[in-house]
Amino acid sequence: MSNIVLTKDRVCTVLREKLYSMADNENQTEYKSLQLKWVLPVESTQGLIKLLENVVIVLDYVQKNKYNKDIIDQIIENDICPMVRGLSNEYDFILASVILVVCKDKLDFTDKNWLMQYTREILGKFIYSLEYFQEYIVFSEDVNLSLEDGMKRLSEGMVIKNYPELCKVLGQASYKTGSNSQKAQLKEFARYFKWEKHGQKYIIIEIYDEPLPKQDKRKNGNNTIYVTYIEAILLKYLSCKKDFTCYLTKNQLFYLLGMINGYYKRITLDELELIDTRITKWELDNFYFRCNRKLNDILTSALRSLENRSLISSTEQHVIVTNKYKYYTANDYEIKRILNAEKIILEKMGMYSKSHVACCYKMREFYTLLNEYVSEHYGWDHTFRRYKIVSNQEFLKQGIEENEIKLQRLLNNERIIEAINKNALKEVDRQNNKLEVAYQIAMEEWIRNENYIDKPTKKKVKEENNIYTYPHIYVEIQKILSSKLLKIDDGEYKRKHKYMPVRKFDLSQKEVTELDVLFSNTEEG
Repeated sequence: MSNIVLTKDRVCTVLREKLYSMADNENQTEYKSLQLKWVLPVESTQGLIKLLENVVIVLDYVQKNKYNKDIIDQIIENDICPMVRGLSNEYDFILASVILVVCKDKLDFTDKNWLMQYTREILGKFIYSLEYFQEYIVFSEDVNLSLEDGMKRLSEGMVIKNYPELCKVLGQASYKTGSNSQKAQLKEFARYFKWEKHGQKYIIIEIYDEPLPKQDKRKNGNNTIYVTYIEAILLKYLSCKKDFTCYLTKNQLFYLLGMINGYYKRITLDELELIDTRITKWELDNFYFRCNRKLNDILTSALRSLENRSLISSTEQHVIVTNKYKYYTANDYEIKRILNAEKIILEKMGMYSKSHVACCYKMREFYTLLNEYVSEHYGWDHTFRRYKIVSNQEFLKQGIEENEIKLQRLLNNERIIEAINKNALKEVDRQNNKLEVAYQIAMEEWIRNENYIDKPTKKKVKEENNIYTYPHIYVEIQKILSSKLLKIDDGEYKRKHKYMPVRKFDLSQKEVTELDVLFSNTEEG
């Protein structure tokens, strides 16, 4: 086995070292691109298989032609690196390890079919070993935890293969399927986290900051305090609309209701780094994931409250954009085509649902692939969703005092930011507690077997259990993002940083004008 130090870009590093061993320094043949074919995304099941097939093709190509090291460097840089450079750390490590095992002996790479079969066999053994480790070592059955402690082992986006495995992860007893004991247990689990079930698999969608009260089904979530503010703003806006009806996307509704400002999802990472260089893509993705979940919950609660009182009727529509200026509401046949495209993209990404995509911070990738698909197969530019909201005209005529609108909008904005920042603190506490529990378990094991194993350290426990702890600046960065992307009064920052472009939210000019008129009497002098 090679003594290569595996740090980053492992696939390229390992492949280059193996190709060097086959190099003939006297062969000066001119390099031509191999025109390798790829399946995107590379980290999908088919994408990874295609990646390994391309590795086999390159091994055969270099062995057959005995290229020198300069040509090999060009092959790696031009044909391989652009596709594998973005691999996540885990995939990069596993694939590099497979290449090392496959190339441990001097093989004949001309038999590509046999070599690919051998490669898949190695990969299969690798995966089996990981599953064995997870099932019999990481979550050993002799660990009995309280549900609170067991929750520290869960993370959003986690895929658990069945109910017994879920119980094992949580350190809880497993009961007979369909029994009253199991039903009661799952009811208790539902107080702590939300999941989706796909076949036998459990997909962890949301972990609650605090367990739900046993009698509270969270009909309005924890959002009751926001509903009154949202009602007043939305009804006032509807009173100004023709036919007392409006069409708005979800983000436009967020903006209208004072839940976000114009920078939300419009500002680039480069622009945010001008504010604080510690802001990373992961920090930003995490921020949007937490915000979208909370904002969606609040908006849904508000719309449901208004509908239950027969004040509005809201429906979600699919909109098809044919070019920059033309769009229309999709009919039933076109909706079926959109749903079919979404399902194809989910399978291509190896995801079970759009909720699962969101948990893995891949919504942008999902919609990019979706729009590429509908453009290629249906001839549309892209699609999006919007709300059609029809209001109760007689109720609206009662009116809402203008000076209450801005007050309610600002108060709602402050409460949103407070809730988002509180959630960031709880995220840090949850991960730190997870490490503490794992450390205590390791210490108890060390005490029982003191003569056989080294005394554990928190660093070692963290690495062995693959526990992620947030950077010490996490909460501070999340608060900076809340202030920048959510807080309505952003005048002080704009005065200090005049070079930062102020982008209006993507409402039409007519919508912007209507909003200006709506709030004109409430502006500060």
